[in-house]
Amino acid sequence: MNSLKSNIRYNRELVLVLFIISGSIKSIFIYYKINLYLDLTLLAGLLMVADLLIYKHNIKNAFITNNLLLVSFTFYVFLSLVWSESTEFKYIKVFLFFTNILGYFYSTVVIDKLNKKLFWEIFIVITTLASLWFSTLLRGYIDGSNYSKVKPILGFYLSSSLYAGISIIVLYLKTVFIKRPYIKYFFLFTNIVLLAILGGRAPILFLILTIVSLSIVNYKSIFRSIRNIKVSKNQLFSIPFGVSALIGTIFFFYETIQILAARTLQRLQLIFERIFGSNITSDMSSTNERIEHYNFSFEKITNGFSEFLFGYGFGSYGIYKLGQDIKLYPHNILLEMLFEVGLVGTSLLIMFIYFNVPKKITIFAMAISIFLLLNFLKSYSIIDIRIFFCLIPLIYFNNERK
Repeated sequence: MNSLKSNIRYNRELVLVLFIISGSIKSIFIYYKINLYLDLTLLAGLLMVADLLIYKHNIKNAFITNNLLLVSFTFYVFLSLVWSESTEFKYIKVFLFFTNILGYFYSTVVIDKLNKKLFWEIFIVITTLASLWFSTLLRGYIDGSNYSKVKPILGFYLSSSLYAGISIIVLYLKTVFIKRPYIKYFFLFTNIVLLAILGGRAPILFLILTIVSLSIVNYKSIFRSIRNIKVSKNQLFSIPFGVSALIGTIFFFYETIQILAARTLQRLQLIFERIFGSNITSDMSSTNERIEHYNFSFEKITNGFSEFLFGYGFGSYGIYKLGQDIKLYPHNILLEMLFEVGLVGTSLLIMFIYFNVPKKITIFAMAISIFLLLNFLKSYSIIDIRIFFCLIPLIYFNNERK
């Protein structure tokens, strides 16, 4: 028992990272046709529950006033099942939503024992390696040589782009890899390259928007920080090593990077063509599909007062949009919540997030929040944002481990 308690304490940061990105990591097992007898998310979740049960934690953190709003929202989600037209998927969606609750509850309880720096380092290493692996497959998808095998896991490009954006923010604003600065610079530049070649348009644009907006709002503190920068000899000599490692990586994968970067530029061009009304000659099916979802959702939400106030029920979007009881969502968290749980449920969720934000928020917390929320308003469902619920205590609570 003592050995198990020691292992859980030692691997707490790793378990939380695996729980957050388990949905993406499954793509690796799917690609190599490896049968997992126990779902990876379920495994990480069970380890988290075991940690809570075996090791003594201060559970008072989990009963702060703000969490009553999350409890109220969860209760309303259950209540909406009564009038949801879905017969099966609504229960699956509730179960998946509970992974968000577990992630938030676990992070809140163990926050004073969590090594945040180690957590971010593990997150950066695993997500970067996984994204590098996927980028090598993406070329085969584009030229058709590996199309059928990559197609089932193609959605990994969006998750990888999101992880790359988060990693860039962390590496830029947090003190990670202090003893080995060359590793920090290697991962920073590698994730910039990954963001440029993976093809996720929203993470690129939203990262730029986040950086520019925060630079304008906090320009005084940024200039002050730049003036106070002191570069140690260790850091000075580490930069060339990190840059050299990156150059070597780019040289080795130059042809693949060139092809993937051209694809990203083409995808970005589609957005600007639509914005500026240029002649659109390329496929805009993805954008058109989202616009159709937005129009449909808005029409149904404003169809009547009761629909607007209470929603159509959790997990019901697929029924109304396609007549099928499947996972389907309008690619916008706000529209999804207004559609399924109405103004009542959406207000509870927004208030929960709002009251978790401290009065004095750090630039880092602000950057992560803006970047994630912008991406969630363009893609993802409520059951796909486990990362946000898990990160709320890490970026908002000031319980740094000594």
